[in-house]
Amino acid sequence: NAHGQTSGIASDKIRMRAGADIGARRVEYCRLEIHRANNALASEPDPALREVVQIPAGTEKRFNSLWPSPNEKRLGYGMHVRRLRNVGSRFIRGSSTPGAGTGKIELFDLAPGESRNVWFDLYGVICYP
Repeated sequence: NAHGQTSGIASDKIRMRAGADIGARRVEYCRLEIHRANNALASEPDPALREVVQIPAGTEKRFNSLWPSPNEKRLGYGMHVRRLRNVGSRFIRGSSTPGAGTGKIELFDLAPGESRNVWFDLYGVICYP
């Protein structure tokens, strides 16, 4: 204290939970705008089938019959996509099936702000960290 007197040692316990995040990190996302056709033969997207999907950085999002999209009603490899647009600020790499029964996967890249017309089923995208 101000008079130079000291007390005995004081102590206290501090407990931290396992996995506690000190200084929470902000999760970054890719944002992919998808304009889809309502069937494989349509040449233009259906305006009612437009959605934006967020993909966490460093992860892959698969688009197939198991994908929980309100617009995905058909079974099969993917969805009938006609246009993709990268509306986020991160680089996206995508893969698609260029045609039924070919067994091939085609890769493509979308820089931030870039759009791409596509005429095949979207298989998956990777959001780069």
